[in-house]
Amino acid sequence: MAYRLMPAPAKTWLLTSEKLGDTAQARLIANALGWTTAEVPIAVRERFRFTKPAMRPSLDHIEPASAAQLHPPWPKLAIAAGRRMAMVLLWLKAESGGRTRIVYLGRPQRHLERFDLVIAPSQFRVPSAPNVMPLAYPLVRIEEAALTCAKQAWQNRLAGLPKPLVVLLIGGPQRVLRFDSGLALDLLNRTAALARAESGSLYVSTSRRTPPDIAEALARAMPAEAHFHRWTPEAQENPYLGLLAHGDAFVVTGDSISMLVEVAGLGRPLAIYRQPPPSNPWRRGLQLVGRAVDEETGHPALRPAGRLLYRLGLASYPRNLSALHARLIEEGYAVPFGDRRPAGGNCLPSELPAVAERIRALF
Repeated sequence: MAYRLMPAPAKTWLLTSEKLGDTAQARLIANALGWTTAEVPIAVRERFRFTKPAMRPSLDHIEPASAAQLHPPWPKLAIAAGRRMAMVLLWLKAESGGRTRIVYLGRPQRHLERFDLVIAPSQFRVPSAPNVMPLAYPLVRIEEAALTCAKQAWQNRLAGLPKPLVVLLIGGPQRVLRFDSGLALDLLNRTAALARAESGSLYVSTSRRTPPDIAEALARAMPAEAHFHRWTPEAQENPYLGLLAHGDAFVVTGDSISMLVEVAGLGRPLAIYRQPPPSNPWRRGLQLVGRAVDEETGHPALRPAGRLLYRLGLASYPRNLSALHARLIEEGYAVPFGDRRPAGGNCLPSELPAVAERIRALF
């Protein structure tokens, strides 16, 4: 997407990474500002792609070629999303002597007070602070032009299927959510029964986050009349946008924040499959520590200990996916899976104008 070239009160850097969801949301913010923006691609060293480096102002975790791009003259504004990019933001602010304003989308693992603005969607339990802007939903949207193009591209393959076209979008497990082959097969069978009851069609698609064993189990158990897409990095096509354009009802696993919000953002009928908590005692222990840090839902007596754990880097503000699910359901954008057929029709409002105004106020 081309940026508008306008006289700008600030020179802006947009730090991009291989995490496409993070980058897409940060890019939306940069576009909403309408200022001249330079994208700075940041590649993470191989050994830090799947391990988490200590949260501090540093470039030690990124490739030397990426680090070489970061030199004076420093920007007046830098925007990024994701833990590893947050470390680069903190480094930029330190190197610029505090002159670069840094805007971070997400939940800082440490050093909340050092960011000029933290934009926190509702699934991130970040405490109230002058530099925190809470959002009702993540800044995830599908562009109308991309949806129109996908609708045409998939017209011959999807438009002729028996209606309603029920779409099942599969994510995967998370630290706070359990999802295994048994749960996936139960979800498949229940969703297939819903499609058959309405004489419709079922289309199942896995995603980047679906473990191979779950994808394999689904492939083996797929009903003969259903359609199945197994996500792989080398796949030539991905029906995701085509399904968003042609689908009549959607069932999405609760771990998949971007898919949930993209479906709801288009006003499509949405049912959320809410995965159970982990059975592993260690995982449950981590949840208890997270609740101590959570200043909104945690017990008041635990809050001082939670703040201390955060400052020491022993705990971070937790991710509360249940809060996002509850908001989508309470505001009528979704229903719990198995409750009733979702109605759809209401599109999520955009919070981008308010975000852009808050950033402008920094200057």
